[in-house]
Amino acid sequence: MQGISVVLCCYNSASRLPVTLAHLQAQTGLTGVAWEVLLIDNASTDQTATVAQQCWQGFEVAPLHIAHEPQAGLANARKLGFALAQYDYICMVDDDNWLTTNYLQTILQLFDTYPNVGACGGWGEAAFEPDAKVPDWYAHFSNGYAVGKMANSEKILTEEKDFLYGAGLCMRKEIWLKLQKIGFQSMLLGRTADKVTSGEDVELGYMIRLLGYDLLFSPALHFKHLMANNRLHWEYLKKLKKGFGSSAIYHGFYKNVLYPKTLRSQIRSFWFTELLLTIGVALAKGVLYLPYFLLPQEGNKAFASWYHSQERIAELWRLRNSYQKIQQKVNNFECLILNV
Repeated sequence: MQGISVVLCCYNSASRLPVTLAHLQAQTGLTGVAWEVLLIDNASTDQTATVAQQCWQGFEVAPLHIAHEPQAGLANARKLGFALAQYDYICMVDDDNWLTTNYLQTILQLFDTYPNVGACGGWGEAAFEPDAKVPDWYAHFSNGYAVGKMANSEKILTEEKDFLYGAGLCMRKEIWLKLQKIGFQSMLLGRTADKVTSGEDVELGYMIRLLGYDLLFSPALHFKHLMANNRLHWEYLKKLKKGFGSSAIYHGFYKNVLYPKTLRSQIRSFWFTELLLTIGVALAKGVLYLPYFLLPQEGNKAFASWYHSQERIAELWRLRNSYQKIQQKVNNFECLILNV
């Protein structure tokens, strides 16, 4: 059915929801357009659902539906939201994303302009709490916080390292239906209450490309991304970097299918060769960054890079008995896709 389903995933979001919902209520250019907001309460222990209902009452620009997902993990919450979505386009919004007023209108225009685009996304601009103490090192690592542009102009993403932020990403619902038909399940859980994992949105992007659709970045899709104070600490960034290192292993399985002829894919196709290369890179970093390791750790790019490599090695070791099976499973998706 023509329209947009906004999937808003929340975990203990009561304090953040008023501003996020206000930006959804301020959307323009949707006269005659069917749309809805699906708020997925992902194992919250606060008043997330109650606050959402109070904020929406009296400003019902579109129906607000609240559903509860007891299993922690952003990927689990989004899965439920996708299943409940009524309309042809699904827009993923996090509880700390403040969409510009024409965001949803622009999405419809982009899909009309690019018929083979399966998903489109934009860029986040950092917003801070009034009492925030932004560390000096933040600017050097801001892209890890889903902040910044993927390109300076509108662009179809085709390179191996290209991706879209999950925040604000919109995709055709037909893609989700096809993924369910071939039995796709994300290998990456996304953030939970006690873990800073990531990469499930990048994994989804690779699957969309495997299905034969394009990914589109548009600078016209702009949102503000609230940087909570608890994220502006070095310990959080360490966890973030480790999460990126771990998820990179899983992204490699998809890259091997999308770019099978590259040397990197040849190395990555086998657990042992990938482990050797990853260890070799880590050792090279150790030699190259040795002088920097004598400096304070906080804000040190060498340490941040080391955490990334360290977790890549750890994840590879955990997958030593299942690595080839996972690669074969992803390879099989390519065959299954031919039948959908």
